[in-house]
Amino acid sequence: MLNSSRCYGIVVGVFGVVCVSPDACLMRIAQSVGAGISLLVLWKSFFKFFILLCVLRATVGLPKASRSIQSGPWYFFLGALLMGGLEISFAAMILLTTAARALLFYSLNPLMSAIIGRLILGDDLKVRSIAALIFATAAVFLTFAPGLIGQDTEAGASIEGDMCGVAAGMCQSSFICLVRHVHRKDPEMTLVPSAAAGSIVSILTVLLVSLGTGTSLLPNEDASLQFFGSVAGSGLGVAILLICLNIAPRTLSGAEVSLITLLETILGPFFIFLWFGETPGPWTLAGGALLFATLVLHEAAGMFDRHADENLPQAAVHVSVDDKSTEKVQTGRRDNEVELSTCI
Repeated sequence: MLNSSRCYGIVVGVFGVVCVSPDACLMRIAQSVGAGISLLVLWKSFFKFFILLCVLRATVGLPKASRSIQSGPWYFFLGALLMGGLEISFAAMILLTTAARALLFYSLNPLMSAIIGRLILGDDLKVRSIAALIFATAAVFLTFAPGLIGQDTEAGASIEGDMCGVAAGMCQSSFICLVRHVHRKDPEMTLVPSAAAGSIVSILTVLLVSLGTGTSLLPNEDASLQFFGSVAGSGLGVAILLICLNIAPRTLSGAEVSLITLLETILGPFFIFLWFGETPGPWTLAGGALLFATLVLHEAAGMFDRHADENLPQAAVHVSVDDKSTEKVQTGRRDNEVELSTCI
């Protein structure tokens, strides 16, 4: 039976995903009134930055956030670059291809995290992760099947948008691994300010591109209300998700949080279907169903492994150090961490 803290984590995680699920639909609404990628990224990033700044000031306080930046400036800048890349590539994938295909490729990020964790952090790549990678590859090939066999792809699909989905997933998975690395090095350090700084990176990128291309950064006058309403809602949803993902992992495992975030793969295209009537093609549905089932089974297996480790009997060994009795308790966790507690 779930305890109150786990219930709280689940509710917070689901709330964040539900809030961000209309994001793709809101960006499509902004696109329908003439907004391009640059215009959308600029104003969405502005609203997201403003909201996160207000949250940081109201919670941890700006002085504490600045101290965290000073303790690890290179990690902060790398995190900001990754979050800026995520904002740009996420907007591009939604505008350049169908929502179902975009979120399908974006949803590969849990498996990307497993690969990056293995290559950079030295994490174990379990058999279930290898099997999930094989099935995920099959799901991607199913999505590309019409083009591979010479048939027409579904309307609105593009290889550029698909690759932007992969890039968005890579940025998010890399940021997650960076957070884990920073936490191992200094548990007191936080990269939450990097999420806000990522908006500055994306804004500066758009401004530089607009200077070279002469792109207008203001919406059409007759559609400005609809545009600003859409991007404000989009920025608010992303900010809420980031806040919730900073709270939910305190009482849930990473596998459980990843499983909850998969809800966006279903809810995102659903909102677009309700508003625009856009239906995914049969090959995209088949690939998405296979990928969703693969990720659910993979993350559920991770949850099972974690709970099994937590239920292992604990072994205590008494040792003597400087005539003081200490008790070393091996917790049985997968990372083989050891906790020391002093006996009085």
